[in-house]
Amino acid sequence: MLGTAFTLDSGNSVRSQLAADLGKLHEYHNRHDRTLFMPTFVSFAGHGEHWSEAWKGAEPAWDAYRGLAAFIFGRGKFRVVGGGPRSEVLHPAWMLARTEGLALQFVLFDLDYDPSRRLGGDVGISQEMMNSFQEHAAPLAGRPPRGSTLGIVADCLRLYAQAMDSGQDYSCFLGLWQLAEALTVAEEDGGKTERVAARLSMFIAFPPVGASRTLRYLSRRRNKMVHEGILAMDLGDLNLVQFACERALGWLLNQCNKLPTRLHLREFYRCHSCGDDELTAIAETVALLREDRLKGQ
Repeated sequence: MLGTAFTLDSGNSVRSQLAADLGKLHEYHNRHDRTLFMPTFVSFAGHGEHWSEAWKGAEPAWDAYRGLAAFIFGRGKFRVVGGGPRSEVLHPAWMLARTEGLALQFVLFDLDYDPSRRLGGDVGISQEMMNSFQEHAAPLAGRPPRGSTLGIVADCLRLYAQAMDSGQDYSCFLGLWQLAEALTVAEEDGGKTERVAARLSMFIAFPPVGASRTLRYLSRRRNKMVHEGILAMDLGDLNLVQFACERALGWLLNQCNKLPTRLHLREFYRCHSCGDDELTAIAETVALLREDRLKGQ
C-alpha cells in the first residue's frame, strides 16, 4: 500500500518468531483489551533511526490501508444511540517494534477513543469482502503519480480512517466533512461548503426534493462548529454525512481508472450539472479546437 508492504500474520506465527523476547514484555501480557480469539497481526517494515521515525514514514500508508479495510468491511453501519468510534478497523492501541541489536519494544499509542465504546467486537471478514479489498488495494500498491485520482483516493481513505476513529461525534462530523472536501476536490476552491454540498448531493437521492437542501443545512452546521464553537451534534446528521461520504467514496474507488487525474475529476463535477445541449456544445467546441491544433502542426 503506497509503497509499504503489509502482511497479515497469524498470532501463532508471530508468537513463535518472537517467543523469547515476547515473554519478557510484561506490558503485552498484562493488556486487558486483547481479543479472546487467536489474533491476527499486521506486519510491515519501516526505516529510520528510531521506531517513531520508521512509524512516521509508514503511517500514511497504514492509514490508507486500514481506511480501505474499514470501508470494505464496515461501511453502512450507523449509530442511533450512544457515541464513540464508528470504525470496524480502529487505529491500533499498541504495536511491537523490533530491529537488529535492540530489544523488542512495546509501543502504546495515544487514542482519541475509549476502546470499550467501540461499535462492535471482532470483525468477521467474508471471502467476498477479502476479494473486494484485494481488488481495490492492488492499484494502490505503489506511490500514486502526482496529480492522479489514485492519490486522491489514498488521501480519502486516510481521512475516512481518521474520522471514523474519532471518539467524539463532533470531531467525527468535522473529519467526514474534510473527507467530503477531498472527495469533491473542493479544497482547491477554499473548501466552499456550498460547493461541497452541491457535489456531494449527486451521490444520494432523497425524493422528491433531492439531497442538496439537507446537505446545505449540514454545511451550515459545519460552519457553526468551526466558526462559533457550537459542537452539539445530532446522530441523525452525523449518519447522513457518513452515508453520503461512503456513497461518494465507493463511487470514486470504482471510477478512478476512468477519471485518472485530478483534472478529469474536476471536469466531471463541473460538467455533471450541465444539460444535454450544453454538453453537446462543449463536445463540439472541443472537437473544433482539436481540429484547429492539428492544422497548425
